[in-house]
Amino acid sequence: MSAAVQALNVLLPVIWLLAAVLYGMGFGGPDAPHPKRTRRVVTVAALCAHAAVFFLHWRASGGSPLFDAWTTLSAVSLFLAILFLGTSLRQAGTGAGGVVLVAVAIIQCIASAFGPMQVRNVAPPMTLVSAVHAFTSVAATSALFLSAMHGTLYVVVVRRMQKRKFGPIVRRLPNLQVLARLTRRASLAGFLLLAVGVNFGIGWAHYSDTPGFSYGDPWVFAMLVLWLYFGVVAFSKHIPGFTAQRASIAAAVGGFVLLVSSILAVLPVASFHWGG
Repeated sequence: MSAAVQALNVLLPVIWLLAAVLYGMGFGGPDAPHPKRTRRVVTVAALCAHAAVFFLHWRASGGSPLFDAWTTLSAVSLFLAILFLGTSLRQAGTGAGGVVLVAVAIIQCIASAFGPMQVRNVAPPMTLVSAVHAFTSVAATSALFLSAMHGTLYVVVVRRMQKRKFGPIVRRLPNLQVLARLTRRASLAGFLLLAVGVNFGIGWAHYSDTPGFSYGDPWVFAMLVLWLYFGVVAFSKHIPGFTAQRASIAAAVGGFVLLVSSILAVLPVASFHWGG
């Protein structure tokens, strides 16, 4: 079983990158190939292979498949792909799909490079509360990544239009109205999911008297800051003076800074999340 996990960990970044290339062919213009069927098959294969890794961990341990920071990072990449393909693809088109799936491949490459190759026989037990906490927190982080990426694409399209460069990038990406809507919707999804995940996690930590739990823990603090920050982005349409462009810039710049900072804050240090 460990051999299968090792093989899948090596395969996943490659197959996700292949899917990103197939979606990114839309930037090549009308003469570029548009392999819709191949693109669909590769993407489904990547999703199945990615899900299989967590199934193997769960089957071997009988507990939570998210037992450290690296498997959690891998789960974030999987949920990022699922959220985009499930909610944004019909509006965003193949161009945005290529950009998002490149991010999925990069995140998974990091997780595969530093994460465990062996299947653990013992893992923390998975209760209903811990399952809800893990699922919503990972899904929320992925949604916030997606919001930041759509905000970045909004900024890119605006800059290209200001320079009157209406090339394949502008033609193959969604229009500004759609990008702004996707940015706010992803922020709202992340805001709501994180509200559930953080509160379940805090309640669980208090109830079980988790050793090392503290509101000053880098993970807890980062999640609370992210929750407030993206709440502002999500409801920016109702904030006077907070235009779609400003909301997109906030999601793009602040979102990536906060998300990367939260990851860097957690990975190098011991955390009660990983039994440190």
